[in-house]
Amino acid sequence: MLDTLSDHMKRSYRRLALVTSRDQLDQLDAGDEGTLIVSCDWLLWQQALTEGRHAVHYELGIVSWDEPDTLDKDLYIRANDWLYGDDGRDMTLFHGVSLGKLFCSDIAMGLMNFHRIKRSLVSLIKRFRVEEIVYFDFASDITVLDLEMRKGVVHDIVEKQGLRFSDRSGANADDRLSMSENPTTLRGHGFLKNAALFLYTRALEMLTNLRALVRRPDKRVLIVGVTNIVQPLARNFPGGRKTPIFMSRALPKKFGLLWHCLKKGILLIEPKTVILSQADPSCS
Repeated sequence: MLDTLSDHMKRSYRRLALVTSRDQLDQLDAGDEGTLIVSCDWLLWQQALTEGRHAVHYELGIVSWDEPDTLDKDLYIRANDWLYGDDGRDMTLFHGVSLGKLFCSDIAMGLMNFHRIKRSLVSLIKRFRVEEIVYFDFASDITVLDLEMRKGVVHDIVEKQGLRFSDRSGANADDRLSMSENPTTLRGHGFLKNAALFLYTRALEMLTNLRALVRRPDKRVLIVGVTNIVQPLARNFPGGRKTPIFMSRALPKKFGLLWHCLKKGILLIEPKTVILSQADPSCS
């Protein structure tokens, strides 16, 4: 059981050693009974116990957390509330687009990582009454915080607890999982496929626009989403005075569905690349 200590373990330790890999574990003295190893890897934790070491999994601190809060209910509210000023207006609007909402999911994941680290470490410090933290690395199962972020979070917690912080991370920490700071680049389809796709999407845009001229709808609504969201919306649109607009590439290339879009007056468009004007950068 995660919250059951092995018989050879003690109620208190002088220090916690935070590790995420076998290389880091091997740098610790196997016979040191004053150090409690906190592993972020379940298998590594089990190996350490098999070797007779004093070790726990980092989630022991999470299951032991007893402080009242509402994080389970308002995590995503906290990930979004920074967008708004005192008047409730989105402070990141740029030409009608909320730039802040584009990465709220990353912020939510970052907050989740931060609070899992904080809850675990604070709870373990309190439970085992330690005086020092030996830091190699500390990460939750799915981490979006890079090396410096993780170390900064732990250092801040240790400093506020009034404990000693021994940094032994160096080049040992594992940074394979981190939040990307670069946009994702998709592989191209080749010249012929790109040309065919261009002609296909432009033809759909032209045909559906011609159909829309006949209907003259009151309002047009742009709906952006992935295929499994926009396909049922398009297929079940009954028609009327309002016209939904979908990205043509988001819909499957099915004749029945495309004919339904044309018949019901749904607009299918292809996004265009627009170059910023000289005034646009000054607004950012």
